[in-house]
Amino acid sequence: MYKYFIKKVLHMVKGDMIECLVDLGFGIYHRVVVKLAGFNALEPIKNYRARKQAQQLGLDLDTVVSIGRNIKDILSETIGSAGDGKLILESKHVDDKHTCYGIVRLSESSTLNEYLRETQERLIHVALLRRDQKKTG
Repeated sequence: MYKYFIKKVLHMVKGDMIECLVDLGFGIYHRVVVKLAGFNALEPIKNYRARKQAQQLGLDLDTVVSIGRNIKDILSETIGSAGDGKLILESKHVDDKHTCYGIVRLSESSTLNEYLRETQERLIHVALLRRDQKKTG
């Protein structure tokens, strides 16, 4: 596993993918797409995957897409508040499409991957509770 400082986050691809500029050392920077390992965000747009996620979770499509958008917004806010050069990428591996699978550290003890996974789980839990209240209410 290699560690790199993330010089700058260029944009959010999805709720679990970011495009960033990593510092390779000696003033050399490389643009890379990072998939947050161990976390699969819900889709922020209505598509086949969002429908499949809705079916698996037992939620309606609009709720799944809303949670996906919320996660993408939270990702954007969290990265923005961390500031450039403060995040560390721990690269696990790179696939054949040149996507880097890794862990993004916010601090020594905190990872972006875990924070987003836990937040999404809470949002899904709340949505399931609301769904159940509507059924019984």
